Amino acid sequence: VGQGTAGGASGGAGFKAGGAGGAGAAKGRNNPDFVVVYTYLAELFDPTVREHRQKLRSMSPIDRETALLLMRNLGANLMCQRMWEDQIQLIGAGCPTFVNPS
Repeated sequence: VGQGTAGGASGGAGFKAGGAGGAGAAKGRNNPDFVVVYTYLAELFDPTVREHRQKLRSMSPIDRETALLLMRNLGANLMCQRMWEDQIQLIGAGCPTFVNPS
């Protein structure tokens, strides 16, 4: 996924400044529109936003696949014991983490 970010930002086929993408984007793009993907993911945590499934269905196939991949990756990371042990070590060392940002 990290390589796709660089490819998408380089102005490849289907990249549109300002995040225009999703269902209206050019068909057959090879790179996801990360503005669309991360906006969708952020909205999952916004209690005022509804119709998540409909929004996911309306995304282009590459954007939908990327969003689902990132959600699976997040779930796996949150269930990983090592990740939590690393967070505890960082907090103990006084480093900011996503658990303790200050």
